[in-house]
Amino acid sequence: MDKFKFEKLEKAGTYTVLRNNVSILALCTAEAHATLITDALNRAESAANREKWISVNAMSLMFGLQKAAGAHLVHQMQEASGGGFVDGLTEIAPLAIKAAEVELAVFAACEEGFPGVFQYEVTEILGEALARELVKDTLCLQDVLAQRLGDLTYEFMRNSASDPETTAKYAKVIGDVLPEWTAPVTGGVPA
Repeated sequence: MDKFKFEKLEKAGTYTVLRNNVSILALCTAEAHATLITDALNRAESAANREKWISVNAMSLMFGLQKAAGAHLVHQMQEASGGGFVDGLTEIAPLAIKAAEVELAVFAACEEGFPGVFQYEVTEILGEALARELVKDTLCLQDVLAQRLGDLTYEFMRNSASDPETTAKYAKVIGDVLPEWTAPVTGGVPA
């Protein structure tokens, strides 16, 4: 979908705000004000889109957790958090946010489109890994899962990379979002 933009109308000091070349708002204002309005609309839409993908990734993490933990999920979440099930859910919220941030960043860098479904091939598998780590009582859980998120995303994007430069570009994007992530290395160079 196109971003919001504005165009000057015939009458001096009047503008129309457009979306997909359809006027959604007419203004009698200065050009600077019309710019501020369109910028604010674009930022609000971007924020709403980010929140949507955080929610989708949180659900995918839960699907993976449920797949791996089955009937023991609630108990595992309670033990891991030291509190109740909801406390356990708040423990995975940062992971859902990171998954969405990584997804949006690599999607923006991907010229050919995604090679599959990120939530199924990355986030849900990450949820399964989370369930395994909860059973192990892993220290530094977020660090372990950030590395796993980076690895899964790297493999996911490597499947669509047409050359080593593109693969390196994806590794950089992942590393920019997950600075604690270490890219896989084979033969002394990033894989």
